[in-house]
Amino acid sequence: MSIAIDEHGVVLAALTDDGLRADLESLLTLVTLDLPRPPRIVLDLDGVRYFNSSCIARLLRLRQAVGQAGGVVVIAGASGHVSTLLGLTGLDKVFRLADTRAAAIRLVWENHDGAGSPPK
Repeated sequence: MSIAIDEHGVVLAALTDDGLRADLESLLTLVTLDLPRPPRIVLDLDGVRYFNSSCIARLLRLRQAVGQAGGVVVIAGASGHVSTLLGLTGLDKVFRLADTRAAAIRLVWENHDGAGSPPK
């Protein structure tokens, strides 16, 4: 997993199949301990080809923790099996989805609550 925080405090996490479950757990720990408030997270799933119920459970726990902190999680780049699974489970209605990382960053700032500064 590659994690970066942009100049506006948006967490950009590029995930891959290798260690996906552990990476989602690490993000959950970051949300509870270290991230600026409210957390704004873009999960780039472009490198993920396999997703199972264990990953879904971790993804939902991450969303819950971020939501409780007043933040938002946006998923970018989901395709193939991952995109199909998000649709079949109804998670495409629960999470905001974007085709690209840039589009996901824009979605993070929609319905902005006034904390922080949206990109200009």
